[in-house]
Amino acid sequence: MPALPRRALPGLAGVVALTAACDPFDSSAPSPTGPTKDELLVAQITAAVGQMRELAVAKHLPALAAMHEAHLGVLAPPVTASSSTTPSGAAAPATSAAPAAPPPTDVRAGEEALKSTLAAGAAAAESGALARALASMSAAVAQQLVVLA
Repeated sequence: MPALPRRALPGLAGVVALTAACDPFDSSAPSPTGPTKDELLVAQITAAVGQMRELAVAKHLPALAAMHEAHLGVLAPPVTASSSTTPSGAAAPATSAAPAAPPPTDVRAGEEALKSTLAAGAAAAESGALARALASMSAAVAQQLVVLA
């Protein structure tokens, strides 16, 4: 492997520093044009996971409910006093998502639909970290479907 010229090192260090400072889940700076594609995707998936969590609780499936609860924790970390307001002190704008589908009544069919939604979301996500998280969630749902069989 050829050695890098010395003049390339400061530029490389700057790229590394900028890349390390990027956090795909950092929502502390409000978007000037409204919610991003990934924010809308997270809102849609959070609603779908929430519906399935409620169904799992209603059907007395604690392992499934716990998995969905963990996924909700990843998608929507707890709001703290410092993260619920914008730098100006005003409340953070709410993101709008597509209208939620009616809640499923069949656990297996609902979980299959959620698995597909998560996989499609992973493919559509602009953030690599979000894509990995959604793909992992889809795999977890697939595993739970094997257990439900």
